[in-house]
Amino acid sequence: MSIQVEGIEHVPRRGPIIYVPNHSGWFTLDTLVGALAIADHLGLDRLPWAAVVDQLLRTPKLGLFFERIGGFPASWLKTPEAMPPEIDALCIYPEGPEGNCKSFLHAYQMRPWRTSFIHLAALRGAAIVPLAIIGAEESLPAISGLPFLRRYIGTILPLPLTPIPLPAKWKFVFHEPVYISRSDLGPEGGDFEARRERARELALGIRARLQLTLDRETADHKLVRFSKMIRRLANYGPPRLQRAIAPAPPLESASGPASSSSGSGPSSRRVRPPLFAFSRSASPMAAPEASSSPSISPPPPSPLRQSR
Repeated sequence: MSIQVEGIEHVPRRGPIIYVPNHSGWFTLDTLVGALAIADHLGLDRLPWAAVVDQLLRTPKLGLFFERIGGFPASWLKTPEAMPPEIDALCIYPEGPEGNCKSFLHAYQMRPWRTSFIHLAALRGAAIVPLAIIGAEESLPAISGLPFLRRYIGTILPLPLTPIPLPAKWKFVFHEPVYISRSDLGPEGGDFEARRERARELALGIRARLQLTLDRETADHKLVRFSKMIRRLANYGPPRLQRAIAPAPPLESASGPASSSSGSGPSSRRVRPPLFAFSRSASPMAAPEASSSPSISPPPPSPLRQSR
């Protein structure tokens, strides 16, 4: 495995920051390898806390693993004003679990984005650093997602194509930061729909920029060429197959993601409670309330940061 880093000079060395990467690979190896790259080139101070699907944090042992490496519940993003201020560097995958659950037939073609990172960046004055991650698709390819699991565990999971990581060449391309102020979303207390539409426009621009980089960097990848060939052949198949391989829209629907695992939007379908509940009710990882003050206790320090 090799790791190449490009554009690291674009990452601010101080101040609040939100890394916004593409998400791929049936396990979150992109997060772990990315942490190694950031720590090696920027130091431990720029290591981000990462948003993790709530259901994974509720899973025994696996949830504890994500907590210890600096994970926080993705549902916190629904109330950005209540996020602990001590979390100054974050990693947010706008695709959510749909990103790393997508089929290898959609290699490096991002799924619809959510826009919560836009509101958080505007609230905190944080620099948004788009980050293209290449390598996870080849290392941990998925056959497809398993959406029926949402009814039972509250989120989707991927169906792996390979049980262990495959050798891959990793590359991380950091883009120039994007700064968004509160006024960029419209006047405070203004029309909610107008502010939401403005956030969607800003997210769409960042997504397009990131997708161009992914297209350029992976144009000669065997997996990408193979997936394009399969999609072209599928166009001659039945309509159901054509719909399955059709490109995804760039953003989630305005009414909220129908497949969101963090409950960020209303659903017309009744979803059963997750199988697992937080067994650590007194844990500082408990989600903040919308009315909480900035004195909320932050998550336990990451072992990577403690190693200094």
